[in-house]
Amino acid sequence: MASALGRRYAAACFAVAQEQDRVDELGTSLQLAQQLLRAQPVRTALTSPQVGIRERVEIVLGVLHGLAAPARNLVLLLVTRRRLRLLDDVVSEYVNMAEVASGVLRATVVSAVPLDGATEKRIAQALGERFKRPVRLNLIHDPNLLGGLIIHLGDRVIDDSLQTHLQQLQAALA
Repeated sequence: MASALGRRYAAACFAVAQEQDRVDELGTSLQLAQQLLRAQPVRTALTSPQVGIRERVEIVLGVLHGLAAPARNLVLLLVTRRRLRLLDDVVSEYVNMAEVASGVLRATVVSAVPLDGATEKRIAQALGERFKRPVRLNLIHDPNLLGGLIIHLGDRVIDDSLQTHLQQLQAALA
């Protein structure tokens, strides 16, 4: 879950993107910035106490050259305010806001075994038909799960795991 400050930065950035009708472009730029700044030499330079703010700004400008101006400006703002650690929260929240605005439903699917592409597609299709919206899946493999699936859709949980079925059977027999 993103921090409150990360959500505020993301909301401001999203408002700018909507105003300019560049929501997808800015989202892609933010994700690219996040990726570029994760590179070890860049990360080391940006987190070193020996590197001043001016040098950090120059590094960011060099690394993010050619990126959409709002994304680059947001990263520069985070650097100058010593809040670059919030970038992951900002990007995550921005992507969530863009998906909600476009009508995409995000679902986290926890499974006992890794799911193949066909199964993933069937789950996305079934959820899309049920909720009448396109669905984007986040797959998690949990070997501790005995079998079945647990699907998280916002505040909803669809628990079709073997463990839950066994607990329900045990309660029915008791």
